[in-house]
Amino acid sequence: MFFQIPLTLIKASLIYFMADGPTAQNPFYSANHHGEQFPPKPLNVALLGAGIFATASHAPVLQKLRANMNCVAVWSRTYENAATLAEKLGATPCTDVSQILNSPNVDAVIMAMPIDVQPQYVLQALNAGKHVLSEQPVAVNMEQARAVIETYEEQFAPRRLVWNVAGKFRYDPAVRTASQALVEIGKPCLVSLKIRAPFLKSTPFSEAMWRNNPSWYGGMLVEAFVHASAMLRGLFGNAVSVSAHTSSRTKHIPSVDTMTAQVTWPDDVQGTMSVTYASTEHHFELEAIGTEGRMVLRRKPDGPGYTLDVKTSNSNYKHDIPFGELETEMMAFLEMVQFNNHENTVCSTTPLEAMADLQLVDACLESGKQNGMPVFLDPKAGTRFSTNKQRPSCSNVATLMELKPDELLV
Repeated sequence: MFFQIPLTLIKASLIYFMADGPTAQNPFYSANHHGEQFPPKPLNVALLGAGIFATASHAPVLQKLRANMNCVAVWSRTYENAATLAEKLGATPCTDVSQILNSPNVDAVIMAMPIDVQPQYVLQALNAGKHVLSEQPVAVNMEQARAVIETYEEQFAPRRLVWNVAGKFRYDPAVRTASQALVEIGKPCLVSLKIRAPFLKSTPFSEAMWRNNPSWYGGMLVEAFVHASAMLRGLFGNAVSVSAHTSSRTKHIPSVDTMTAQVTWPDDVQGTMSVTYASTEHHFELEAIGTEGRMVLRRKPDGPGYTLDVKTSNSNYKHDIPFGELETEMMAFLEMVQFNNHENTVCSTTPLEAMADLQLVDACLESGKQNGMPVFLDPKAGTRFSTNKQRPSCSNVATLMELKPDELLV
């Protein structure tokens, strides 16, 4: 199962960024009946969240995409945070989310907020008629994911409202290059994933209260490993089974932060995963052994980016690949909204695909609770719900849609 991007999106990305902005050849332009090209009306968006991730990642991309995606408002519980980021974006600061959701000047919202409250905002934004771009994970567990996504599919998808769930590894050029290298090494038979990611007590990311006292089981494994799960699914498909041992090694990040696991994929592909967010240094390595060669993707130890090392009987090469950014994720979202292209999953950013990414994380946690007991995964994860299927039970779905803004505690 390999990553695919629609050709129109690839052309749009290349032309837009090579030209440093919109041009008459930009595929985001359309034509009137005289054949004259003109840009679609910019999508007015509001950024919900003004923390570290929103400031460091979302804001620079929104500045680059200003001609196509115009940020008109920034929301935060703290006015100073909203005002600081809003000034950089030429937007209006706001501390009342209902003002944004009720504004006819806002077409869509982009979310950068704690994962345990994000589903609340997703449903409220959709209920207000806004398109939504949220972040992984789609929810904190599978029960909540099923309930929220089925609510979207039943109530809001028929209204042509777009909900995309962004995921960094789906768009990362290193992972895309790795997917092409898999073809060269033949049929994969053995996979090894090693992740060492330091979330030290002294870093700003670790100071967030919702990380220090998570309301969900799984802690950093749910929040961070879901991205690696998306990568593994994109390369090898849905896992068949997993047997995991989990533990907590740090006091400042409660719940699960360390895991070792054995996993199987279709076609008898076997693998191991060794992950910790309690380390003191970065290390990322994905190795795939195939019938005709070997591929290793490593994070560079001395700077940003990755190194891809491929060895086969016919070739032996290395590639240095930079980190990916959020531009393609946002442009994919823009394409679905601007062109009403709801059937285009654009590199599998649908909520259903995000739920399938979460499934492997959920299975690892469940197996860890049972001291490594094998857990078998749903092979159809990522497909649409059956209309005859009984709705998943989740008592708080209706409540989430009716909460008042001051009841949404971030």
